[in-house]
Amino acid sequence: MGAKTITKITLAFILTGFLGLSPLYGENTRGVQVEFNLIVDNSRAFSEIADNALAWVSQAIVNDMMMAGDRVTIWGAGEPAQIIFSGDINSNADRKNVKLALHGLCASAARADFLGALQQAASSPPFAGITYTLLVSSMPALASAIAGPAAGLLRISRVEEFPGWRAVVVGLNLDARVRQMAADLDDFF
Repeated sequence: MGAKTITKITLAFILTGFLGLSPLYGENTRGVQVEFNLIVDNSRAFSEIADNALAWVSQAIVNDMMMAGDRVTIWGAGEPAQIIFSGDINSNADRKNVKLALHGLCASAARADFLGALQQAASSPPFAGITYTLLVSSMPALASAIAGPAAGLLRISRVEEFPGWRAVVVGLNLDARVRQMAADLDDFF
């Protein structure tokens, strides 16, 4: 592999990591759609801190980051993981529906099934914009979310720590996206 190829792969990795995984605060000036995958712990352990965690998600993600034209899918990571909401953001009513779905999530499982939710998110059809995947988890469930079979699906980009829970931004199938960007940059160089 030559220096030119290594440079392209490095640039693709940096662009994918920065654009695909960094929070996008501010007004609707980004000019690109974002697909939000919100994977929320649905275990009984999460129920004790769910109100605080979901209030943070509602403010930091739904209010501050989601913009018209974005897409959102919310998984309840219970046994089994299942989609509790999926739709586009085109109005404030759509944001309200996202918040209602989040706050309607009930702790119903003995443990969280992050692997099932991550596999579903990773197998969704390709998205033309940026994909932002967030795991919201109680501390006990977090270790299972980022270890074992799930580890090959994701790369951790950012961790927000709160009393009793964490929000972890991950990149799904990042290796394949980096290779594709490197191939696309071939014409650029």
